[in-house]
Amino acid sequence: YDLSHARMESVNPVKAKELLAAGVPVVASPVPELAAYGEVVRLCDSDEAWLAALERQLKIPLEARSLISQRVAGEDWKRKVADIRRVVEAV
Repeated sequence: YDLSHARMESVNPVKAKELLAAGVPVVASPVPELAAYGEVVRLCDSDEAWLAALERQLKIPLEARSLISQRVAGEDWKRKVADIRRVVEAV
């Protein structure tokens, strides 16, 4: 994929969010939508960066993984539907 393409600005990486909800640290390509997740998502643009990020994420202790899932708490479908409903009802 061409990550410099304008459409990348609107990509919603659902699978990465599902992994985060499960407490799994993520290593990914530099998709703009993932930049807001900080340390729990390592964005990589080279082989060396990927290897270093994978090593770092594997060292996150299991006890800390509940903090990872908290980063996406509230980003579920129930909240999204409520947001959409508010917009539709306002119109």
